[in-house]
Formats: sequence, structure tokens, C-alpha cells
Amino acid sequence: MEPNPAGTLFERVVIRDAQGRWLAGRMQPEGLARSVRAVMVGGTQVATAEMLIEAHPNDLDTRFLQQQYTGLLVGALATIVFALLAAWWVARRWSRPLQALQRASRQIAQGERMPALQPAGAREIAQLTEDMNAMAQSLTRLEQARRLWIAQISHELRTPLAVLRGELESIEDGARAPTPAVIASLRDEVMQLTRLVGDLHMLSMADMDGLLCDFESGDAHTKLLKTLQRFIEPARQRGLQLQLPVSVDTPLQVCWDFSRIEQLLSNLLNNSLRYTDAPGVVNVHWALDSPGPAVLASGSLILIVEDSAPAVPPEDLDQLFEPLFRVDKARQRGSEHGSGLGLSIVRAIVSAHHGQVTAEQSPLGGLRLRVQLPLRADAAAAKHRDRAI
Repeated sequence: MEPNPAGTLFERVVIRDAQGRWLAGRMQPEGLARSVRAVMVGGTQVATAEMLIEAHPNDLDTRFLQQQYTGLLVGALATIVFALLAAWWVARRWSRPLQALQRASRQIAQGERMPALQPAGAREIAQLTEDMNAMAQSLTRLEQARRLWIAQISHELRTPLAVLRGELESIEDGARAPTPAVIASLRDEVMQLTRLVGDLHMLSMADMDGLLCDFESGDAHTKLLKTLQRFIEPARQRGLQLQLPVSVDTPLQVCWDFSRIEQLLSNLLNNSLRYTDAPGVVNVHWALDSPGPAVLASGSLILIVEDSAPAVPPEDLDQLFEPLFRVDKARQRGSEHGSGLGLSIVRAIVSAHHGQVTAEQSPLGGLRLRVQLPLRADAAAAKHRDRAI
């Protein structure tokens, strides 16, 4: 077998002088194929450079190299195929819940009802799916509330309009004469319709931009007692006893929108007088509440209006402040009822003063409405705006 000179390029090069004597490089056995070049300086040969020609690999080496290259190529291809399959599996596992979310979002955008999605995939995608389900449920409730709101408004408006139409048609046909009593009845229906439209407008403005209030300082005891005095005679006429709080000589300075607070207390009292059976009791009292984390450092006032039987079922207490809601089986007094907006307006006024209002069953046997109002409602509103900014 022909020797195979191995090594670096330096090991294959030999430098000799003009006489053929060795100068540098690694001596190699004689008989090996080599390439010789003359080294010329100024046209004179001063040395020769010999470089051994690298022998071609034999068949065994060639097969070994081919096997190595083939193994590397197969390994690389297998790695690429495995990576592609793994990437396809991961992408498919992630794309399925994302595609389901995409279809659900399109259904919501088109106003369709979205079926509940099963959380799957990575933790972030599963959490996104749960958020999408919660959003769909919230939108469904809002849509149902909107439809119910429209149906209830149309019903409330239809009743006084039907009465007006019937009265006017009877006058037009000559069945009734336009006497002062008939005109007064028509005026009452118009006033009821006007109040209903005004209340609806007030609630819609409160929902959109918040109820506008004109805050001013004054004595809470004086203002609240003045409002209560107007309901003593209406309560007596209905066979009810209106219990007033004990007179307080010390003024309680607050900063409220007193016209709104008067409307708030009037709505609470009208609700109690309208739905409390005679003989019955309506009790009104208020007291200072100690400052807490939910109110200002100056404290708040707790106003309570409670009445005697009948009571409100516990399952209906949370819905009392919803617009146009009425209790079907309790607290009904004959055919008399309001528009169902009084307590909704109370909640809007309390919210504008950054207070709280709750409903619970009263020890007297009826309903207890508890209102918490910051003494400095203007400061509470300013603090709320600063926090929002």
C-alpha cells in the first residue's frame, strides 16, 4: 500500500539549497511523489521547495467517510422531521382553543348567543377562555335586561296613554262632557306620564354621565325634618303612624345636594306609605356613623326608613333597586302601585353622593331601607374623580 503522508502543510514541505542540501521542513522517505519548485532571487536559483503530494484515500477510508456523512445526514433529516412534527403538534394544540375563541368572538360580534367554551390549552389560553365565558354571560344578562327594560317601559307608557286615548275618544264621541272633573283627570294622567318620562330620563342620564349634583352646606337635621313634616298628614290619611326621630338641637353640618336628598327621602317615604298595610307604622331615624375605610375621615350619616307588614321576600331584596321592578306577591295594596322607578332613583342619588343603600327585612315586619351618606359628599366626589384620573 502506498504510504500516506499525514500531517499539516508544514510537515509536507521541505526546503533545500541550490546544492540539494536540506535547510528546513520535515524529511520524508524517498520515492514519495512530490512537487518541486525553484526559489529565484535576482534571477539566480538559491533554493528549491518540495511539497509532498497528498495521497488519495483508499477504499476503506472512503467507505468510512461515506458512512459518517450518511449517518450525519440521516440524523439531521430525522431531527428536522421530529422538530417539524413537534411544532405541528404544539401549534395544533394551541390553535384549537384559539380558533374556538375566534369563532366565539365572531358570534358575539354578530349578536348571537355563544355556547360555553371548555378551557383547554396553556394556562394563559385557558384563563382567556374563562374570561370569554364570563364576558359572554355578562353580555347575555345585559341583553336580557335591555329587552326587559324596553318591554317594561313600553308597558308603563302604554297605561296612561290608553287612559288618555279613551277619555279623549269618549269626549269626541259625545259620551262624556269635557267637565272640569274630566279635564282634571286628563291632567292627572298627563302629569303621571310626565313624571314617568322625567324619571326615565333622570335614570338614563345617571347611567351615562352620573347624576349632576349642586352641593351646598347646611344642617342635615333641619332639612330632613322639614321633608318629614310633609308626610305626617298623608300617613294619617292612610291609617299609618309616621314616627319621627327625636328632635336634635345641635346642628349637623353637611355638604349635600339638598334637593336630591329631599327627593331621596320622599321616594323612600312614598314607597313605605304606598305598600304598608293599615294600621301600620313607618319609622324614620338617622344617626352618625363612625368613620371607616369606605367613607371620609369626617364620617357619614346613616338614614333608616322602615315599616310594618307586609314584608318583602328575601329573594326579592336585591332586586328592589332595579328599574321598574315590583314585588308580585308582597307589599301590594289593592290596585295602587307606583312606576317602579322610585328606589332606582334613590340608588342613583346615593351613588351621586358616593354613599351606599341596602334593603333588608325590618323587625317591624316590613322593609328596612338603610342609606349611608358621607357628611362631605362634595369631598367624596372630588376624591372619586382624582382616583379615576
